[in-house]
Amino acid sequence: MNRFVFLLLVSLSLLSYIDTKTTCFSSRKKLLTQMEKRENIYKALTVYNKTLHSHLRKLVEQTQLELISDNVYMPKDVKMTYYFLGSLARKTALPFSDLEFGIIVSERSLEVKKYVNDFMQTFYQKLNKAGYYLDENGWYPPFQRKDRLNGKKIFLATPDELKKFIKKGKNHRVRVALLQRHFFYGDKQLYKECLEDEEHEDLRKSLKEEFFVMKKHLNTNVKTMSKVLQEEKFNKSQTFNFKSYLIQPVEMLIFYLGQWHHISNKSIFHMIEKLAIENHISQSQKQKLIKALSFGIKKRLFYEDQSVLISSLSQEEIASINNHLSFIFSFLSHVESSL
Repeated sequence: MNRFVFLLLVSLSLLSYIDTKTTCFSSRKKLLTQMEKRENIYKALTVYNKTLHSHLRKLVEQTQLELISDNVYMPKDVKMTYYFLGSLARKTALPFSDLEFGIIVSERSLEVKKYVNDFMQTFYQKLNKAGYYLDENGWYPPFQRKDRLNGKKIFLATPDELKKFIKKGKNHRVRVALLQRHFFYGDKQLYKECLEDEEHEDLRKSLKEEFFVMKKHLNTNVKTMSKVLQEEKFNKSQTFNFKSYLIQPVEMLIFYLGQWHHISNKSIFHMIEKLAIENHISQSQKQKLIKALSFGIKKRLFYEDQSVLISSLSQEEIASINNHLSFIFSFLSHVESSL
């Protein structure tokens, strides 16, 4: 590549980075303001996540340019694609949300692994400088333990490996996370190869098995917390986490029901709308799901993602939490009867 052209591309990329970074942090501030004003949380989250996704794509492009400048290239004819996991995939990421990524490659080799390691090292540095939170554990299936970068696991898989793990992997939590993945950047056709067979009967059977594993855990959590919240006096050390006890249960139930009815997960709010349109949930259930999710996200944002002492919550907050937990418990039965 002509040196002048390369320097021009890097300069334009840097200007784009500064612009997107400023826009991203401006969006974070705007999101906080909208939450404080109790404005439409769905619209606020949509704008924030759209800006966030755009900024992360810019960081990927800059990373690739830097590697080219250092004469580091992906082996010829090897395709690569990136995807989001977690809240990034569900489009409910907040300013303090962990960022979770996965990588798909068309083939494995030492050269491919080296390129991915170099890419991720540079990419992680950019994410840190931009002020993002990285998930230290990530969602990594057992067969990827040999893929590491500075001691951290990297989710690197071929389409066949990914499909095999989703169908037969023993870690149901990871399997569910992978089913929620969302295309981020790279070769779209390679990404689509991983979607083949995901509507087959064996996968639905697997989904049902995973639901019952989750149900047992969710049942215990909801019942225990409901009992604690109904006590007249609280243990001084007893805490409530809006993400663990409210947001995640709602998101998981929506996900299982949506996947069962083959509804794509463009966003968790989109799935709620689609479930109601197709009459898988009533309008009343739709409104209660949106209220529960919105309440949890607002409170999580307000308390900066920290667990809060129950004794410090207002009676109004406790009453609202109890109402939402009661609905989640009943909706759990609705999802079970639908599978």
